[in-house]
Amino acid sequence: MKILSPHTLLVAGALLPSAAPFVEAARISGSDIVGPIVAAEVKGQVASAGGRLDTDFRGTYDALLDLRTGKSSAALMYLRDEREVPEIKSGDWVAVPIAYQPVYVVVHRANKATEIDLATLAGLYGKSNDTRFDTWRCLPESGLSQGPLALAPHPGKGLAVSLFRAEVLGGADLKDSVRFAANDAEVESRAASTVNAIVLLSRPPRSGNMKVLSVADGRPGKPRQAYAPTASNLNTGDYPLRITLFAVSRKADLVEARPALRAMLSENVSNLLSENGLHASPENIRKKFSQMLDEAK
Repeated sequence: MKILSPHTLLVAGALLPSAAPFVEAARISGSDIVGPIVAAEVKGQVASAGGRLDTDFRGTYDALLDLRTGKSSAALMYLRDEREVPEIKSGDWVAVPIAYQPVYVVVHRANKATEIDLATLAGLYGKSNDTRFDTWRCLPESGLSQGPLALAPHPGKGLAVSLFRAEVLGGADLKDSVRFAANDAEVESRAASTVNAIVLLSRPPRSGNMKVLSVADGRPGKPRQAYAPTASNLNTGDYPLRITLFAVSRKADLVEARPALRAMLSENVSNLLSENGLHASPENIRKKFSQMLDEAK
């Protein structure tokens, strides 16, 4: 799965004004990754508020078109930089971070390393990178000498590989020696019994044999300090392998979208996202946006 530009990464949702009877169903369109996770909960909350909601999670590009053409008035958008969306930059749309999706870089516990930088990751995974590494001597702290086994979930399953390619490889291909599995669970299962493995995951490892590495950006002008994918480091942007999930609405449609947006900002939705490897944004950020919704007229 290719990672799309920030113009295309989103999930959308809309509702009729809360003050009027709900005659027609509102519509949420958007990402086929996040949609199935939150759809039932958002639908249930909207129904409890007296509304009806249809969902159409065909993909992020179609969701962007729906938002821009008025078929949807609110959205959940995966963005690397929200300022690259013209409507957000101009102030015509408002956006609030809901959660952060990191790529977890995971190794076997026999590997003594605790951190890694983007250049080393590019050497381990990148097909055309000038610094290709064929042994764990590229990371002396590992204590390993054999060749690393680079693993990842299938590129069509989730955002881990597409986000990694965008952030680390500049969109270039992975090397032919990278081994793929159907999903996070299968690729972790293989890595858990392989001492020399390194794996990209969209959620924390569940095996006691695996551990998460801190990651340093290290590019010119970027920090050389390594950061773990904690909630704090994701919120500040210090952890370099992450993308943000935003709730977005046109300012003119805040009243119409209010019930759906409230559901998206809810603790129940945050918990569902957390169960799937995302980190919820700080509660005070979500509360501030909720206050904006209350004041919208």
